[in-house]
Amino acid sequence: MVFNKLRTALLAAACMLVAGCSPDIAYKGPGRLINNGWWDPDHHFVIELGDLDLTKRGSTTYRFSGLPQAHFVVGLRIPLPANQGGAPDSTLVADVALQLMRTDLGQVLIITGPLRSLNWSPEPKTNSSFVYRHDLYESYFDAEPSEAYELRVDVNTPDPSIPAGSKVLLESGGWK
Repeated sequence: MVFNKLRTALLAAACMLVAGCSPDIAYKGPGRLINNGWWDPDHHFVIELGDLDLTKRGSTTYRFSGLPQAHFVVGLRIPLPANQGGAPDSTLVADVALQLMRTDLGQVLIITGPLRSLNWSPEPKTNSSFVYRHDLYESYFDAEPSEAYELRVDVNTPDPSIPAGSKVLLESGGWK
């Protein structure tokens, strides 16, 4: 009897792991949430908040809630391949500011500065780079599912050399 209960519990746990079972995610907001599963080494959850035109000065605010409980990094996917971990061209003039707020609790993080001063991580699958600030983990935060967030993205200095297709992203790590 005890053996049967133990076997049933182990089988249920194995099924949950294989299926990538996680509680229902109640994400509400712009864009889409992609659950790549725990087996993805780098991008368990990806939230594509929306497109960003880096060739025009402007500001966009994204409001969202119901994030999965995870450690996220805020950044931009830019359709320029990274050059050995650095910005592809030192002549990039685009300057951005990203400010993440918890609606009721205030500022969570702020990233500001020229794109060329941020970290460029190549994403070969998309022929683009994920751009974020790694220094002192300034782009990172721990999401709370019960909290509402607001991310303001300002393009302070546009750059006409950046091709269309940039996106604002939140990414959580996988098993790495």
